[in-house]
Amino acid sequence: MYRSSGYGGQITKTRNVFRCLVEKYGEESVSEFNMENWNKNPIGTILRLSKSIKQTHHLVVLPGDNNLKFLLVFLRKYLRSKQLKVYYMVVGGWLYDYLKNKKKKIEVISRFTGIFVETLDLVSKLKSLGLKNVFYSPVFSLREPLEEIKINNDIEAIKKKDTFSFCTFSRVLKEKGVGDAADAIQILNDRIGICCHLDIYGAIDKNYKKEFESLLATNKYISYKGFIEDSSVLSTLSAYHCLIFATYYYGEGFPAALLEANMAGLPIIASDWKYNNEIVIDGKTGLLFAPRNIEDMVQKLCVFMDDKKYLDNARIECWKHSWDFTPEKALAPLFEKIEKCGD
Repeated sequence: MYRSSGYGGQITKTRNVFRCLVEKYGEESVSEFNMENWNKNPIGTILRLSKSIKQTHHLVVLPGDNNLKFLLVFLRKYLRSKQLKVYYMVVGGWLYDYLKNKKKKIEVISRFTGIFVETLDLVSKLKSLGLKNVFYSPVFSLREPLEEIKINNDIEAIKKKDTFSFCTFSRVLKEKGVGDAADAIQILNDRIGICCHLDIYGAIDKNYKKEFESLLATNKYISYKGFIEDSSVLSTLSAYHCLIFATYYYGEGFPAALLEANMAGLPIIASDWKYNNEIVIDGKTGLLFAPRNIEDMVQKLCVFMDDKKYLDNARIECWKHSWDFTPEKALAPLFEKIEKCGD
């Protein structure tokens, strides 16, 4: 279900998968259906979706948690015929928690041709529910990593900075740990005496807007920078010492922000939350800290700031790691399944 505009991991991945399907199979062979607002017109959505399904044997779906319940009920009758092949590209890491006590939903989803998830740990968890149709398909980006010479130039440019510069790059949401990151930066400046600053990028969640505005007003070491233009994401990120990703968001899977930090050669200080330890190689491409533990975050930030050689090496390792997440590698399991099933 493709959405043409907006921000966030769900929308970005949906858009990217759609574009790759079009590139692989041609515009005449791929169509899209947007069910973002199905609850406002459920009958109309059902009629239009039924018409679309009758015109295809292959259905690639990327529903959020709010849409999955509707989709499972709707698809049940089509799956019985075995004529429709459904490929579920999972966004985030919430699916196991959603399914683990729902036998009827597990039974329906077991009939899908494939469930493609972003982390190896989630593959194992879903298989423990008896699902055999689960495959590893990590997040990918349509961008290419920066050139190696750019990474080396950034290493030299960073060494000349008088102030340590950090950033966050995600939805500006309480559970993404933006406030915790801001508190850590304040501790580094006021208590430890390290001069540093935090720039915050991303869409502000409407429910967090007032609290975030208060945070900006009371913490002089942070700034809100809005959005980064698509063409400038990697070059903007590469100018920082480190990305802080302090999430404790329940639905976290493989955050695209971590992939793009790797592509920019930007080391990551991340919470050891959900599946982050699969993405951040602790001690190599970044460091992990205990979730919601600001003091531990501060200690890990100090490690990077105290050891410049360690920081330089981490930038190179991040860049190397990013080449494991190209569209060709990430979507290979999906394409293999589609082609194996044929027309």
